[in-house]
Amino acid sequence: MKDMMIGVDLAKNVFQVHGALRTGEVQFRKKLTRKQFPAFMAKQEPCLVIFEACGSAHYWAREMETLGHEVKLIAPQYARPFVKRQKNDAADAEAIVIAARQPEMRFVELKTVEQQSRAAVFRGRERLVYQRTADVNALRALLYEHGHVFPAGIRYLDRMKALVEDVASELPGLIREECQDLVTQIAEKTARIIERTAKLKTLAAQSDRARRLQTMPGVGPLTAVAVASVRTRHGAVQERARLCGMVGSCAQAAFFWRKGTVGADDKGRSGRYSTPLDHWRNVATELAGATQYCGRELAVTHVGSQAQDAGCDRAGQQDGPAALGDADEERRLQGSGAGRDRMNFMLNC
Repeated sequence: MKDMMIGVDLAKNVFQVHGALRTGEVQFRKKLTRKQFPAFMAKQEPCLVIFEACGSAHYWAREMETLGHEVKLIAPQYARPFVKRQKNDAADAEAIVIAARQPEMRFVELKTVEQQSRAAVFRGRERLVYQRTADVNALRALLYEHGHVFPAGIRYLDRMKALVEDVASELPGLIREECQDLVTQIAEKTARIIERTAKLKTLAAQSDRARRLQTMPGVGPLTAVAVASVRTRHGAVQERARLCGMVGSCAQAAFFWRKGTVGADDKGRSGRYSTPLDHWRNVATELAGATQYCGRELAVTHVGSQAQDAGCDRAGQQDGPAALGDADEERRLQGSGAGRDRMNFMLNC
């Protein structure tokens, strides 16, 4: 049974299970209800169980680990090319097993309950911000329909509130009531956003990983909590290589961009791009031979090592390389000893 692989196509009520050996011989195909699935897996000898990284996948992965199984999650886009003929649940379960057998396959790391809980708080705050923005836009549009123009942005909310509360304004009574209701909703959402923000800052202070992330230029507690909720385990170096390369290469591009070494025209004047990230692809060939510019290989130092510790791949970085700060753009980001992780620019980008 050590060679057994079980692929599971998750659903709300009916799970499709496909069992096969690592050599490819199919052992069983079963359709199980939500109640039958854990009982069936409890009877199986410890084996490799593979899920698609979809809704409830992390929950079921933790449940399978408690039963003694080894669990791996595979991204849906990596399993899709192995679907045979018409797509259905049984074909998806078989494709999951076939994809997991590929030696070069990359898997998704399992999330803990703490990670998912912190991510839920962060997403809740983002949802409130989105709803508040919609309410502010609705208030601005309503006032615009009655001859009062305000620029876009929540920073003009006080001016709109002053107009609504001004009894001398020419707003009709019903419109004034509707605007006051929108102002009340905005105030309530603002209070809830402040509460969620304080909670996230507390969570960031309690997490060692989030504290390390905040030492990176431009990363605050909210971003740190969001990134720390993506990865936890330290073993998946390949999963983290992309972010580490992006952080380090963008920082190096910022340095060369400020120095005028890269992007200079035929008269030696440095070209000004909107951000270093906009042009780093155009100079990848030059930066691949880093010794031409700085006499030594490019290094991903404290920024890269902290990102590697964070274990974040394709993280939603809110602060781009342009926000690294002048001090960090000016320095070569060279570390020493164990604090220096050397990476090749082209390989990691």
